[in-house]
Amino acid sequence: MTWHWLERHRAVGPLVALVVLYGVFAAAQPDTFATLGNLRTMVRQTSVVGMGALGMTLVIVLGGIDLSIGSIVAFVTVVIAWLLQAGWSPLPAATAGILVGGCCGLANGALVTGLRVSPFIVTLGAMGIIRGAAKGLADEQKIDAPITWLNGLVAELPRSQSWILFPPGVWLTIAMAAGAVVLLGYTRFGRHIVAVGSNEAAARLCGVRVRRVKISVYAIEGLLAGAAGLMQFSRLTVGDPTAPGDDHGRDHRRRGRAGSAAAPADRRLNPHRRHCIAETQPLAHQRPLRLAGITQARVTLDRASTGQARCAAAGLRRRR
Repeated sequence: MTWHWLERHRAVGPLVALVVLYGVFAAAQPDTFATLGNLRTMVRQTSVVGMGALGMTLVIVLGGIDLSIGSIVAFVTVVIAWLLQAGWSPLPAATAGILVGGCCGLANGALVTGLRVSPFIVTLGAMGIIRGAAKGLADEQKIDAPITWLNGLVAELPRSQSWILFPPGVWLTIAMAAGAVVLLGYTRFGRHIVAVGSNEAAARLCGVRVRRVKISVYAIEGLLAGAAGLMQFSRLTVGDPTAPGDDHGRDHRRRGRAGSAAAPADRRLNPHRRHCIAETQPLAHQRPLRLAGITQARVTLDRASTGQARCAAAGLRRRR
């Protein structure tokens, strides 16, 4: 009973670990750690990584990886600072920076699906290309931008605004996290993401448009990386082509893996369509997979003999 409850509520584990860890530090330093001011400082400092980790969670659930997210964040800070220096208003400059991040993610997804190359290889090359583009646009130095309201997105709140608890950038990150939960757990597109990450061949046989799902996920991840770049610019107040470094990119990936571990399982099906249950067997390993569809099928992958997916138990029937 306990094991099944833990399987159905996998998100509880990381949350309990976080609460226990916070309690340990609060007990060790009650006068400095367990204060509202310290909590505000922590959430402000983690808003950049948190925003990027949301996109990385989607990519990891999809079964991919993106090594270029740190370079995208740096490129976006440079683009925003360069546009502000050129006389753009803050809102169009921020929007353009986020869209640049989305274009980078879209390019990664198109290359992964179009060339059928491992996402590790594609994003490793993109990491160097985007970082080089950031350094080229900034002439290998920081770009100083005029002071605007963008600098207050993750800045410390003045006393007159302390009633909102956290800066606007933190609330934006929380809203994006809630949106990611809804996307993965309660939408058809979220089911397709989980399906492709569970078994791409079975998902394709059940009618999921795998290429479209992959490109869309990488584009969304790029937009979230662009939003993380906006948060980074707000913290630095300059466009820095060298920050964040590779360690920061690893933080995005580590937190993305933690988020994917707590992602919704594929046991909850799309209520708007009939169910298609495909049980797959790559070699000796069997993983059940449930997708949105209209039939019930049993798919067996025989890669050892033919290298192609073949349908067994051919009696397909419509469910009433």
